[in-house]
Amino acid sequence: MVGASELSLKLLTFIFGILTVPAAYYLGEIVSSSAVGLLAAAFYAVSPTPIVYSTCYLNLLMGLLSVVLVCLVARARRTPFTPLRFIAIASTAVHVVHTHYFALIYVALLIVWTLTSPRGIKHGPCFRPR
Repeated sequence: MVGASELSLKLLTFIFGILTVPAAYYLGEIVSSSAVGLLAAAFYAVSPTPIVYSTCYLNLLMGLLSVVLVCLVARARRTPFTPLRFIAIASTAVHVVHTHYFALIYVALLIVWTLTSPRGIKHGPCFRPR
């Protein structure tokens, strides 16, 4: 099963799609509550879009990384911002852009949303303005 067989490539997209369901739950839990997280995970699990795009290798990876990126940014808005969190957000953003060029727009909008938000990002001890 290791190698570039058709089964191994389809297995990867299957794994990316399955991993997006708990990521959607976690995002809903961060944004609102566990009930919203369950609803988001259920909607993603029965949505026809991931099923249609499941044959396109990087589309489900882009979806998974996009959800993870929003989770990281939403968590950074609630807890102190540390250098490790910055590295995680930056590396995830680079990987999202690497999967599809459309993610450039997504990452740019996420940056604008973060910087113009009234709550902004809480700065940890390493990033406090002097």
